[in-house]
Amino acid sequence: MEIEDIKINESIKLINEKSIKLTADKFGETKEYIDYEFILPWMALNQKNYDEYIQLNKFDQQFFLRHILRENLKTISKGFNYEIKNIDGIKVDGHFIKKEIKFKEMTMLCFMGNFMINFYVPDYLGVGKQVARGFGTVRKGE
Repeated sequence: MEIEDIKINESIKLINEKSIKLTADKFGETKEYIDYEFILPWMALNQKNYDEYIQLNKFDQQFFLRHILRENLKTISKGFNYEIKNIDGIKVDGHFIKKEIKFKEMTMLCFMGNFMINFYVPDYLGVGKQVARGFGTVRKGE
């Protein structure tokens, strides 16, 4: 399939160069803790857990988001046919900063921030909701 241009809104942009890079990377549980950062906003909340989130104080909101992130990794693992042997052994720490994003004519509450976890996540993998649109993209921290 040859793609020569792309339409963004009403503008057509020519594609001059294309490349695909395949890499093998680690994924899964580890004993060491690894720092990561969201390089694109993380869409963590659905309607149900949003309602729960806004009722919490700031401290509990951070705890709640760490729990959701761990659940997101559990979901990704299933997609990769990877079984997390002990989900309670996966420890997440981090700090998440609210960021409102316009998405499909609506304002959505997303998050930026850094986190540490004893789990290998490949750079540029998306976590959370709408990952096909780039949301929740992570990379190892510096």
